Amino acid sequence: MLSVHSEYKSMTHFGDTVEILTQLREYNGVRMTLEYTVIDKETGVIRCVGESRHCFLTRDGKPVSLKRNYIEMDQSFRQFLDEEGEA
Repeated sequence: MLSVHSEYKSMTHFGDTVEILTQLREYNGVRMTLEYTVIDKETGVIRCVGESRHCFLTRDGKPVSLKRNYIEMDQSFRQFLDEEGEA
């Protein structure tokens, strides 16, 4: 993981049920950004928003391009990103 950012909008209490919506925001074959929205299941109030940035690594910890080395996985991420953009 490269970075994590969150912005708390309102408090969640022990016992509250929340739904976490995740969206693929950005993908370039080496890095991707995911966005999160945490919503109170009962009231629909947004409790938190955030994002995390990730990169793909080899087992040795070196950056790897899915576009070059894992073509099927790269195509799946790109297709998912295209579908999200159409929604």
